[in-house]
Amino acid sequence: MSKFAYDTLGTSRELEAAGMERRQAEAVSIAIAQREGNLATKSDIGRVESEIDRVESAISSLRTEVKSDIGRVESAISSLRIEVKSDFSSLRTEVKSDFTEIRLDMKAQFRWVISMQVVVVLAVVGFAFANIS
Repeated sequence: MSKFAYDTLGTSRELEAAGMERRQAEAVSIAIAQREGNLATKSDIGRVESEIDRVESAISSLRTEVKSDIGRVESAISSLRIEVKSDFSSLRTEVKSDFTEIRLDMKAQFRWVISMQVVVVLAVVGFAFANIS
């Protein structure tokens, strides 16, 4: 912050004229003078305001950029959702087809096993009748 001219004597007299005791008025004036490095000038305030405007502009730009990024991410998620649904649908169809194929193979094997058992039973019965006669 910038240095500025501060009239401690004038301030002390004004405080005293307003009804403050002289020692208190002088103490307040001195305290203000010692803190003058912490007081802002119009120039300091102008620089801070300019910095605030710059930061607000940067925040606005970032907000726009983030909104755009969010839109792209939402679009990508939507595309992935469609792709995953399609993949699941294809997988479901493939699994159903595989199960149908396995069921048909099992039925064919079961029929063959039953047919072989019938052939064996007929052979045993035929052999038994052949030995009885």
